[in-house]
Amino acid sequence: MYYREWLFFFFYKNINFFRIKNININYIDNFVCKNLLYYKFKNKNKIYLDFFLSYKDLFLLNNFLLKILNYENIEYINKYTYFYGLKIFINNKVFVPRIETECLIDFILNYIKNNRFYKILDLGSGSGNISLVLSKLIEKSKVLGIDINLDSILLSKINKNRLNINNVNFKLNNWYYFSSNYLYDIIISNPPYININDFNYINNNILYENFNSIFSKNNGLYDIYYIINNFSKFLKSNGLLILEHFNNHKKIKYIFKKTKKFKKIYSLKDFNNIYRFTFGIKY
Repeated sequence: MYYREWLFFFFYKNINFFRIKNININYIDNFVCKNLLYYKFKNKNKIYLDFFLSYKDLFLLNNFLLKILNYENIEYINKYTYFYGLKIFINNKVFVPRIETECLIDFILNYIKNNRFYKILDLGSGSGNISLVLSKLIEKSKVLGIDINLDSILLSKINKNRLNINNVNFKLNNWYYFSSNYLYDIIISNPPYININDFNYINNNILYENFNSIFSKNNGLYDIYYIINNFSKFLKSNGLLILEHFNNHKKIKYIFKKTKKFKKIYSLKDFNNIYRFTFGIKY
């Protein structure tokens, strides 16, 4: 995307906000040129040209301006959020839990059977919200949440101790190098799934959050593809693998089918009637 394209996109997507703040597009243009872009290019002449911005440039540009203009997530300001009735502490190092993900909890609770023990793995556990809710509501369970982000693990352990939940653990781990001597009944993941080109669907608040928790390569399917193709070996027979995603459930169902390791492959809708989750049951 070129600078001028970004400028008009950014301004008009937030036009109501800028009207309230009495900010015009020339102010944004001058502010960006005289501040962020000058330090990036170290060349006063270049910053006035219509030049191409990389994905990283775009992310930094939005992040910078949203901070300056106080377009910050209210959850980061409050330092906590509520997820399925639990108060979860968060910070700007982790992804903010969304209410849509509560539909995932509803499905799991309807899926399980009474008086049975469940071993559950949460890939990319973030603030620990999914792991903590499931371990609290499914008493006969042992939950492991893993994340590559040390800040996430530390925060998850704080939430665990504050909520006094003992049947859940959090470990620093990269799912690309995950190994286990155990098989799981349920594997859950809300992985990075946004294609960075999907600016029409990206809320500005998202661009203020942790980059690695949001965006994935290969049109947003890179991490999803890896999990589907590599984590069936950690599932018991008839075990459940369920993923949160965005607007490409047909492609994700195809990935499940192509492995030939799953049966009963379905997609589920969230509160907004959008296909948000896809699951498969292992043969």
